[in-house]
Amino acid sequence: MTMYNIRVRLNLKDPLLEVNDEKLELLRRDLVRRNPTSGAVTLRGSFLSEGYLVSLERIKEKLRILDPLGVTMRRRERIRRRSYYVKQVRDLVHIDGNHKLHGKKNC
Repeated sequence: MTMYNIRVRLNLKDPLLEVNDEKLELLRRDLVRRNPTSGAVTLRGSFLSEGYLVSLERIKEKLRILDPLGVTMRRRERIRRRSYYVKQVRDLVHIDGNHKLHGKKNC
C-alpha cells in the first residue's frame, strides 16, 4: 500500500499542499530579512525547522518570480569546478583535511 492510498483512506491532506502562497511569501520575507543571501535550499531547511513542508521546486519557482535579482546574484557566486591537467592517473591528490597521514615520511 502506498502513502497516497493511506492518505486517501484516512482522509489526510498532502503535507506539501498545506502552505498557501500568501503564507509561503510571509515566511520567505521573514527568513530573508534575517538572512538576505538565503537560497532555495536554505529556505527549505528553515521552513522544515519551523514545521512547514514545502517542496524545493515550489520554493525555487517562487524565488524566480519574487526575487530574480537575488537568484542571479547567488548563481554568480557559485564555486566553479577547477580543471586540472596531469601527466598520469593519480598524479593529483586532493587532501581535504579528513585524511590522515600514514607513517612519518609523509609529514
